[in-house]
Amino acid sequence: MRPDSRATQATTRPDSSMSVDDEESIATQSTLAMRAKQTWSSSAPKPKGHFKEFALPKVPIDTAEDTPSCVRFSQELCERLELRRREAASEPTTGAFGLKSVRQTQNQCEKDFVTIMKTSSEREVGGFSQKIATVRQGLRAKFVQTVPLLSLEVISEEEQFWLVGKLSPCNFLKGDVICREGEAGDALYIIESGTCGLTKMEQGELKRICDIKTGQYFGEMAVMFDVPRMYTVTAATTLKALVLTRADIFKTVCAEHIDKMKQMARMQILGAIPLLASLSNKQKQLILRGMRSESFTAGQDIMVENYASGETHRCLYVLEHGICSQERKAETPFREPKCQSGSFFGMLELVYGCPQLASVQAVSDVTLSSIGWDELPAALGQEEFEPALEIMRRSLRISLLRSSQLRFANMSENHLLSVLGQGQFKTFKPWQVILEKGQRIAGLMMLEEGKCIEHHADVRSLAFNKFSTTDSKQHNRPGDMLCTADSTGDEVVISPYSLVAVTPCTFWITDGPVRLVGNRFRADGARWSRNFSDF
Repeated sequence: MRPDSRATQATTRPDSSMSVDDEESIATQSTLAMRAKQTWSSSAPKPKGHFKEFALPKVPIDTAEDTPSCVRFSQELCERLELRRREAASEPTTGAFGLKSVRQTQNQCEKDFVTIMKTSSEREVGGFSQKIATVRQGLRAKFVQTVPLLSLEVISEEEQFWLVGKLSPCNFLKGDVICREGEAGDALYIIESGTCGLTKMEQGELKRICDIKTGQYFGEMAVMFDVPRMYTVTAATTLKALVLTRADIFKTVCAEHIDKMKQMARMQILGAIPLLASLSNKQKQLILRGMRSESFTAGQDIMVENYASGETHRCLYVLEHGICSQERKAETPFREPKCQSGSFFGMLELVYGCPQLASVQAVSDVTLSSIGWDELPAALGQEEFEPALEIMRRSLRISLLRSSQLRFANMSENHLLSVLGQGQFKTFKPWQVILEKGQRIAGLMMLEEGKCIEHHADVRSLAFNKFSTTDSKQHNRPGDMLCTADSTGDEVVISPYSLVAVTPCTFWITDGPVRLVGNRFRADGARWSRNFSDF
């Protein structure tokens, strides 16, 4: 109980039996109580929650609507509130918000929530993008590892890492020319997705060399040496390529490894030769190591048309430096006055042993790499020779078919394999009749290997060698089409002569017109019975 209450009770309830001294004593106590009351109101601490003791102004001091009225009209509480706001603003844990009203706090909480969610979302998107970039970098590193020029056998792991970071993606649409034959080049291309085709001008005609697919590459010679492009590369589909420039390579890789890269770059030439294009990188490297270097002076003959290849001249030549000329005077004559680095000669002579099909002469001092038929087993080794020979024969058959007729010139490898599947390869013994005069032919006949003659007289005379050479015409060039219908229709050709084998001959023969289909099925839906690997 408060002291003034006790004093009030003492003064309001006097006892009637009190004396004069008692009354004076009570009066004195009442006076003391009044003084104590005045002292407590001015200096004693005020208990919390008792706001009625304060003099409230008529005009609100705090105008916030959600502030309690007792605080709005109290000068002291408003000062305390302002002090707490300043203190809160100076504390780093509470930020610059300070103490605010309930509504202001709710609004600030909503703003903070939106900011936090936005920041979190940005962090998630940024983290996801970082993950995608890491995965993409890993995939590109795998592409780089498949390029012998950039493998760890040639350069260090650190150099390979920095080169992966310098790869520049480049997109091409179907039909875009990536690089042209004869143009200067200084970049290596790795196909990240899509397909492109290699073409080259030969004998005045644009010939398709091969297709380059995802994970494969081209441009090793151009990026390592200052030589013009040897082929025209065109995007066959929408294509994405990774580009590495010569400047980036020479800035990143040490001189010792640069020399190794130059040696490995020569494999690009082997990969562009149809005979070797489908070989594995290991097989190409073995052949490259087995090749020898030969030099010829200006005006010297390298090959002579119709010269018997034999065992010593049964060679494949690859031009490294200098200029050569190539000329053929046969039924379809042609002349190529300037064969530059990357040109090759003797592909058919190497495998089939046929007479040299054209004359090759050095225009300037030249350097060539060559390998002979008798050197292949030693270069490839016992385990790799037979598998490699099978691959090379199949690649040659595709190349022969592509160059045999104009309609096959721009067909893809899969299309040509489907065409080969419509025929079969037959071997004939010496002096065996392949075709009789007047015989009806509805399909194709292509010479792959051997020598045969056309004979217009009685075939029986061949048994006694009683025939004139003027009545006979010799065929020994692989890829020659003989007694063949020129269209894919149901036309029938009547043979104007007899065809007789002089040496063991191999022909590819179809029973009827060729159906140009893009898969492994005939026009009637039946599946090809022969496996592509048999070709």
